[in-house]
Amino acid sequence: MGVRLLVGTSKGGFWVTSKGRREWAVEGPFFKGWKVTAGLRLAGGGWMAAVASDIYGPAIFLSEDGEEWEQVAEGPEYPDGDDRRLRQVWTLRENRGTVYAGVQDAGLFTSGDGGRSWEPVPGLNDHETRGGWMPG
Repeated sequence: MGVRLLVGTSKGGFWVTSKGRREWAVEGPFFKGWKVTAGLRLAGGGWMAAVASDIYGPAIFLSEDGEEWEQVAEGPEYPDGDDRRLRQVWTLRENRGTVYAGVQDAGLFTSGDGGRSWEPVPGLNDHETRGGWMPG
């Protein structure tokens, strides 16, 4: 059985693959011009990648095969008028069909549909001690 790793860098994403874990092949880059900040192999199959740009902001992409990627129309974001700005997704995790996205400015969002739509987690995002948290 082979290994396939999604590696994110400030210059795009790369696939690092190996069949026997002795010799490795690197494919890429993809998402050229974007910083790849997080990646996730979805339990139901397919891949999710979080990317960020100083110009365009953050985005979430989905792929069935890891080759062709589709940008999600509505990624995680704070409500209009909020003093926080979503700069990038730091981490992606999945548990029992729910995907969690940890973001900067510090916050947490969930998706129950494989990343196509996102909801904030008010219990964390709006916690009364939030003002004392470290940035990010």
